[in-house]
Amino acid sequence: MIRLNKDKSYHFLLVYCNQYQNLSFPIFCLPCIYSIKTNYPNAKISLLIHSSMRYLLDNNPEISNILLIDSKHSLSSAIKEAKVDISISFTQDKKSTIALFLAKVKIRIGIFSDLHSFLFNYKIKQSRLSPKKHEIQYNLDLLKALNCQGIFFPKLYLTIQQQQQAGKYLESRFKSNMESNLIIIYPSKDGNSIGWEVKNFFSTANLLADDNMILIIANPSEQAAYETMLEQYSNLSKNNLYISNNQKQLLAIISYARLFVSNNTLLLHCASALGVQTLSLNQYSKHNNPMRYGIFSKEKHHTMLTPLGIFSYKNLDSIIKDYAKNPAIGLRLDNIQPKLVYDIIKAKLE
Repeated sequence: MIRLNKDKSYHFLLVYCNQYQNLSFPIFCLPCIYSIKTNYPNAKISLLIHSSMRYLLDNNPEISNILLIDSKHSLSSAIKEAKVDISISFTQDKKSTIALFLAKVKIRIGIFSDLHSFLFNYKIKQSRLSPKKHEIQYNLDLLKALNCQGIFFPKLYLTIQQQQQAGKYLESRFKSNMESNLIIIYPSKDGNSIGWEVKNFFSTANLLADDNMILIIANPSEQAAYETMLEQYSNLSKNNLYISNNQKQLLAIISYARLFVSNNTLLLHCASALGVQTLSLNQYSKHNNPMRYGIFSKEKHHTMLTPLGIFSYKNLDSIIKDYAKNPAIGLRLDNIQPKLVYDIIKAKLE
């Protein structure tokens, strides 16, 4: 246990870097910010992340500064100039670990694994090969060395301007139907998810469109294909398609949703952190399952659907037994039919 003065104004640097940009989820670090601020009220907290994830953190009032792992400037000099007292590294990253050492950060906490982890002066053994808890819980465990206790949850912040712009956009898009539930559907998977076919998302959207406002999110590269697909569904049109080329604007639009449906891990966590209820489609395998990457929230209105059934800790033993009998079933997202998803959503929104 590291003994610190709880009334002192220490400068903490949370380090979440990964060479794969789309796998670096700084949102999993957000609960650690709130844990530190709860236990050290006068603390100053900065983050070291990849620039592609900065949009998630820009408006957070608890963050003093954001350093970028992919900056062209000397990383060790930037850390030294920031006068960091304590660093906590949540991932195994060689570049940031060396930079922390060269910057002579007094307390360097990290996972003891690779050769460069010898540069941490507070090494913590932590295996995530056979996960038994959520990634956020693993991150919070690293703070126990600082005597930080408790469970905390992610939260994202939007500016008033961002919210107003999103509201005006939705009002212009759904002029006569603003009293209906807004359901946002995002078919694109990310690096930590297995895809449910796009046609299944569209079929679900088509069923829901009778009684709800539907907005399907597409990346610019998907626009042409999605517009062609829309012609196959009687309840959908180009009016239901939103082309996402601004991540901050996308988050603001998601914040208006009654429900966010996707299997994109990052955006599902974003929706949850914005207070939006979610329905996710998750594979279930030994290393990739809702217990490790699913929604982590104090709210109970999130549904995590797997090929083995709806995931919850109440029926976890049953899911584990079924998975043990036939592990391949856990990967068969195609077994989940759009009509089933529609029925679950309809029941959620009643």
